[in-house]
Amino acid sequence: MSKKVAVIIDAFSTGHQLGSYFKKHNFDLIHIESAKGIPASFKKYYRSEDFQIDILHEGDIKQTAEKLRAYHPQFVIAGAETGVELADYLSLELGLVTCNSKQLIEARRDKYLMIETIAQAGLPTAKQLKTNELDELLSWVKETNDWPIVMKPVKSASSDHVTFCYTVDEVEQAFQSIFGTTNMFGLENQEVLAQTFVTGQQYIVNAISFEGEHFITDIWEENFIESSDNNVMYDTFNLVENHGTIQSELIEYVKKVLTALGIQHGPSHTELRYTKNGPVIIETAARMMGESFDEQVYDETLNYNLPSITAECYIDGKSLKQRFAKGYQKKQHLVAVFMISHHAGMIESTSGLEHIRSLPTFAQIRTNAKVGSILEKTTAAMSHTGVILLAGKDREQIDKDTLTIRNLEKDGKLFTLTESSILI
Repeated sequence: MSKKVAVIIDAFSTGHQLGSYFKKHNFDLIHIESAKGIPASFKKYYRSEDFQIDILHEGDIKQTAEKLRAYHPQFVIAGAETGVELADYLSLELGLVTCNSKQLIEARRDKYLMIETIAQAGLPTAKQLKTNELDELLSWVKETNDWPIVMKPVKSASSDHVTFCYTVDEVEQAFQSIFGTTNMFGLENQEVLAQTFVTGQQYIVNAISFEGEHFITDIWEENFIESSDNNVMYDTFNLVENHGTIQSELIEYVKKVLTALGIQHGPSHTELRYTKNGPVIIETAARMMGESFDEQVYDETLNYNLPSITAECYIDGKSLKQRFAKGYQKKQHLVAVFMISHHAGMIESTSGLEHIRSLPTFAQIRTNAKVGSILEKTTAAMSHTGVILLAGKDREQIDKDTLTIRNLEKDGKLFTLTESSILI
């Protein structure tokens, strides 16, 4: 390879969009798959044409680093959650300056260690327990006596297996549904994380860090719907302004979190709640937000998107200080509406989606629903039918269009199901 070289680990999820931005800056790209057995559903957006070389990491850091050394890569980046630890281990082994703190690599991936590290930095956090023993969990729950209890895998993402429990029986059921099962990345859940519930509006704060300085790229208000079986479904994500009393507190808190976790370079994705006492962390990921929203819509709203700003950080990080001198500037409203199916059956027609595309503020729809596929009822965050982006200057119109979407879903107008397969 005669060009500059960048390495992306697990270029899936939003990471599949990264390669094109480095190619624009004359980089050759090497892709590393972090392990065998990553689910096909997670890898489906991978763009093989962006990469000159593909390497499967087989568990030996030194061996994989040796394969890379001959190409003199300038940096190694995690394209998805599964690549977070390996990106830092390889960066360390290769002596790259873009590595995050060596001592806190596990704390940036293990949600229990993450919260413990943040608490040790003096920041407010939930109470928690990590365990593989049901008896230990039930004793902690009874002693804590702070309901609801949130149950989740220790190493996953999104709302994978996240369950709100209001009774001891529900805690036991959630433990059984998580422990020993496989998470969304194909990894076995060998331990279960239990946390006290943090009350307040939930937010996403995305950031980019360069040489230990943190710049906030976008803040989203998250809205949820709790299903009948105590699982969580997404409702909407609403991009909020950079300025405001709440935003200022969120930004200050998140920057302290990123510093506590030793994040020095690259993107981060933090979820937290704004309580009556201020911000409290849910979790942070040392990678881009997983929802790969349309790059053009992001560009039209912020003048950049998450993959482009990540590439800018590694290629010309010093430019970030000027770009974010006054914080990010939102040029239009942007709302993500997560599609909720109230019906199940085999899809005969998707023509009803034209109702969505004709909405005044419609910007993008992403769905796997197609003729002949099975439509499932949405009961959790992992079973949404898709996501719709609404954008524009008129916030009232966006709200009207959101309501229209919800009514179309309830009435079963988006998908025609074969009569013999309809499950109410």
